[in-house]
Amino acid sequence: MQVIEELTSAGIPALHIVDKEYVDQPLPFIIFWHGWTSWKEAYLHYAYLAAKEGFRVILPDALGHGERLHELSEQERQYGFWQIVLQNIKDTELIKEDFEHKGLILDQRIAVAGVSMGAITTLGCLKAFDWIKVAVSLMGTPNYQGFADHLLTAFTKEGVALPYNDEQIKTMIAALAPYDLSQAPEKINQRPLLFWHGKLDPVVPYADSYQFYKQLKASGHPNVEYWLEDKAGHKVSRQGMLHYANWLKEHL
Repeated sequence: MQVIEELTSAGIPALHIVDKEYVDQPLPFIIFWHGWTSWKEAYLHYAYLAAKEGFRVILPDALGHGERLHELSEQERQYGFWQIVLQNIKDTELIKEDFEHKGLILDQRIAVAGVSMGAITTLGCLKAFDWIKVAVSLMGTPNYQGFADHLLTAFTKEGVALPYNDEQIKTMIAALAPYDLSQAPEKINQRPLLFWHGKLDPVVPYADSYQFYKQLKASGHPNVEYWLEDKAGHKVSRQGMLHYANWLKEHL
């Protein structure tokens, strides 16, 4: 039987999902990040699917989301997508160190996964941290600077006036470079990586991640898979969710 525990890890509100029988024993460890404008509780089904396979799963709230809603103003949250992603990356390491200190991670078997903004976070974490053993990107992109340009173009088309001048925007985009996995695919170092994406996704277009996948395959990466669903949009299918859990079971 899986149990759900509300806790704070390194100051970050989170849900801890694990089989009741193994609560105090070291287990393979998963950090799963939610999407933009969402919250940790909305992704319990992902945690359940993984926990019933024998994993310890942590669902954190991102900066300005869920229990951390008060940490950003509405304007900061609306225009602070990349600030939130970069904080997620830092928080990922803090959570990992917290559970490592508690002795609850088995043999450094650590995975990071997420949906949409959480998947983008995951791919930035792969660039930043070599201790991640397995990763799952559900509707993410590794091309941080390219996606930043995509968002700016979308804002311009919609007539949205950003509260930043051109120099501030350039500075913010430059800050993404250390986490842009598309610019350093060798950082993956053949670690298992699963992509899932809907071909009709209007929010995070699949093209960049698919091109990156093809680049990895061409270089001989043995543990990368891309599941592209022709009729899916910006919502993970049940088949995609089940495959995420099976992938973790196989590779972690």
